[in-house]
Amino acid sequence: MTKIHVLKDEDLGGIEREYVEVERDGVVGDWVVGKLGNPYKVVGVNEDGDVYINSGLFIRSYYRTVEPTDIVCIDGERFRMVDRKANVGERVIVTNDWYDAKSGNTLSIIDGSDFGFSADRENKEVFYKHPDNSKSQIRFISGNFYRVLVPADSEIAPQSQDDIIANLIRRVAQLESELSGAKRDIETWAQEVESLKHEVVQPKQITLDVDTFAKLIGGVR
Repeated sequence: MTKIHVLKDEDLGGIEREYVEVERDGVVGDWVVGKLGNPYKVVGVNEDGDVYINSGLFIRSYYRTVEPTDIVCIDGERFRMVDRKANVGERVIVTNDWYDAKSGNTLSIIDGSDFGFSADRENKEVFYKHPDNSKSQIRFISGNFYRVLVPADSEIAPQSQDDIIANLIRRVAQLESELSGAKRDIETWAQEVESLKHEVVQPKQITLDVDTFAKLIGGVR
């Protein structure tokens, strides 16, 4: 099972973010965890895959590199950061500094048209009111600078292996039933075709002697 570590993401203003362990060498700037599970920032590496941290050296077999997921923790709740245009009423997190909105800030999206503003749909522009601004001071933010926050715990949980197998069994049974019905239909049609063959009137062969044939010919004349 993948181990999850919650660390403060410096690129998001110190917001807590979930990280997972991965199988690769650490590089400068990465987070790694030692055998005891404590996180350390990598400040140097060598050709053997060993990493240097502020307090010393970790050999390659002693540490695991961790990478950030798209799950962040805000006020005790887990949110997934989704790359799409935000809707009115949704919250977004700033991923890169944008004028008065700093990386890690969370913003509530408002309807700009209420204030006479229009947004660029292609750039996923949306409008917000910064907590430090008055209602008349509306700002917009481009889609490259934010991610929509979707409650992670409200998402549909992935199916367990038992659920997947049960669904497959039900689907196979359904397909077998449909095939059985189709087979019965084909057999019925075959029987109907065969019965129609026997109902067709076959021409009878008539044998005439010479005298009778001559009389018939004469009658025709």
